Amino acid sequence: MRRARAPLAVADAPPPSEPAAVIRGPWPDALGIEHFDVVSASRRMDHGHVVASTLRPRVPLAPCGGCENGYVRTQDEHGYMRVKTCGCQKARELVERFDAAEIPGDVATKHWLDRGRFDWSAPHVAAAEVHVRGADGAVARESLRTYVERFCRTFKPGQRSLILGGPMGTGKTHLIAGLGWAAMLLGYRVRFAEWLDYLERLKATFDAPGKTAADVRAVYLRSPLLLVDDLARGVGREWGAEEFAKLLPRLKDPETTTLITTNYWPDGIPIPSGQRVETIASRVGSRSMDRLAEACDLAVIVGESQRTADMSAKATGWR
Repeated sequence: MRRARAPLAVADAPPPSEPAAVIRGPWPDALGIEHFDVVSASRRMDHGHVVASTLRPRVPLAPCGGCENGYVRTQDEHGYMRVKTCGCQKARELVERFDAAEIPGDVATKHWLDRGRFDWSAPHVAAAEVHVRGADGAVARESLRTYVERFCRTFKPGQRSLILGGPMGTGKTHLIAGLGWAAMLLGYRVRFAEWLDYLERLKATFDAPGKTAADVRAVYLRSPLLLVDDLARGVGREWGAEEFAKLLPRLKDPETTTLITTNYWPDGIPIPSGQRVETIASRVGSRSMDRLAEACDLAVIVGESQRTADMSAKATGWR
């Protein structure tokens, strides 16, 4: 079952958290997830319904009661009056960016990364490393945590993309969704694409008047930050391989960055002795993998599926 697909009925949103007290002064400049509730909602798309997530501000947006139509007057040290954007205006823009990203509801409502404060308690996540390729082609290793914390502070579209591989259920999707949130806080547009759902959206245009596959493709490929989930699924089909090939040039675009998850092992990272894995190259071909490795840093999260662990815990509780 694909994450992005939804039943025909509108999904029930989880009960919101207890709202914070209404802010009487300006919204804070440093926005965080604590200022919002994240809820799931079913949206009607050309290819069916998808369950995405939306932000619900815990306090009123512009005007917030402490500004003038989204702007605040301040006096500098020389006595001159300055006008700056109020935090409520930034919050409204953040809500718009978040809703447009279409991050799946079951991802957005769980673990969130806010300015680098991710839950690193799981040993398999804390031990993960990123193989970073330098300008001279040399590959160095750094901890995934170091990579993530730097991303949250300094991300700019055009920096090297990332492929995050590993077994299902190890937190890869939550991690890139959290990095997407960090990019939104920095003011950048983000788009989430579960790979098979992305192919379905393109296929839906074949019989849809007035919209072409190129129109849909452009929405994703022009996004400053694109989050691609489960990339290698469906690539073995001829049409899926063609769409995969159209994604590759984006990885060298100096104005965009792509974060990719896959359940396959990134070629270029040594496989632990005695472990049998299926590699990305076995799905997309060695030539395409070479192009991916040239444009992307590589990382693997290895560990037990959290979904399986959760199901086992529930089954134990039912006995």
